[in-house]
Amino acid sequence: MAAPDNPRRLAVGAAAIGLGLAVSLAIGALGWVYAADLVTLMGATPGMLDSSVGYARVMLTGNATVTLLFLTKAIFRGAGDAAMAMRMLMVSNGINIVLDPCFIFGWGPFPEMGVTGAAVATNIGVVRRSRAADGAIRSLATSWPSLSDGST
Repeated sequence: MAAPDNPRRLAVGAAAIGLGLAVSLAIGALGWVYAADLVTLMGATPGMLDSSVGYARVMLTGNATVTLLFLTKAIFRGAGDAAMAMRMLMVSNGINIVLDPCFIFGWGPFPEMGVTGAAVATNIGVVRRSRAADGAIRSLATSWPSLSDGST
């Protein structure tokens, strides 16, 4: 889309986020119900089933956060601010790196959750990044109409 067509870009971005969330929520609901079947289909042995199902349930029900991660990165890149997308990814990954061992091994005040803890830490990192992205997208959206005067 051309740069002066900013209201349309904003509508497309909002539609992408809405559709992404709707599909993610459906996948999350199905993932919660069929997590055991899914990990068994992928070859999980009976000894792996408990930790695999926990991880799959957390990641599949939290997939809306990851979907928002990809959509907001694309929105920022499309708006010409790839650096913001990179910074938000760095924050998300940094939080994940710190929280992973805490939730896996139960360090400090965190419960020991094993493999499921890795999924919890990932979703916490992505949610934190998504909250920061929300404010940045709102700021970006309010600045887009000023670009429509043809000065870009």
